[in-house]
Amino acid sequence: MLLKKLLLITCLAFIASPAAAAYLTVGCGGDYATIQAAVNAASNWDTITVCPGDYDESVFIENKEGLTIQSTEIAEKGPNTMVNRFNIGFAPNFGPHSVTIKGFTVNGPSGSPCIESSGDYTTIAFNTVKYCSYGIRVNEGNYANNVHHNYVRDTNLAGITVEGNGGFNHNVHQNRVKDVGGEGCYYVWADFTEVHQNEAIGSCGNGGLNANGSEGLHFHHNVICYADVQLFGADYAYVHHNELTGKILNENSNDTLKKNREDLN
Repeated sequence: MLLKKLLLITCLAFIASPAAAAYLTVGCGGDYATIQAAVNAASNWDTITVCPGDYDESVFIENKEGLTIQSTEIAEKGPNTMVNRFNIGFAPNFGPHSVTIKGFTVNGPSGSPCIESSGDYTTIAFNTVKYCSYGIRVNEGNYANNVHHNYVRDTNLAGITVEGNGGFNHNVHQNRVKDVGGEGCYYVWADFTEVHQNEAIGSCGNGGLNANGSEGLHFHHNVICYADVQLFGADYAYVHHNELTGKILNENSNDTLKKNREDLN
């Protein structure tokens, strides 16, 4: 009986695990000249490594679960790997899951988000994003996306946005946003989302943090310069240990605010 149970567990683990992942290379004498060509050729859970260069393309990712696209150089620390735009899925709740975008300089078109995700469990990390409408946008209805260690600047509608309407449980941390307009440096409309250890400097549109209708927001250990924090419509927010040159505004009676430093100059 024990042997049968062990055999069953082994078989189930084999069925549940993805097939052996492949590694594809763009540039550097690799098999692909464009990122999109590598994405089209990739299978679920493959890794695409991109060498530095100016890739004048917008990359669209559909039906590629667990795909990782990474530059060989971290943005701003080595030769740039430049792309116009990344779009993970085309509609809310219809993007592939567990996609990673890492290490790119994304100079998007001014009318579109530089990096946009409509999937769950997306990781967007170590990118430099500039000159678009939204810098990084996680669409409504999705959950458990991880946005960290990005530098977003000079966007006209918002810096980093995680939207609601069913979306929840995102983690936005250790990013830096500078000189953006519209909805704010960090615009959060998603429940039970944690926003921590981020920095906002320069102009921030409607706020360093604009938390509109977010239940259970956890906002802590952020530095917000030259902008306010707007909690309008944020129920049961826990806001603590932040440093601001502005103020925390429009909090509700069920929000918890403590050990924040406001009006710093």
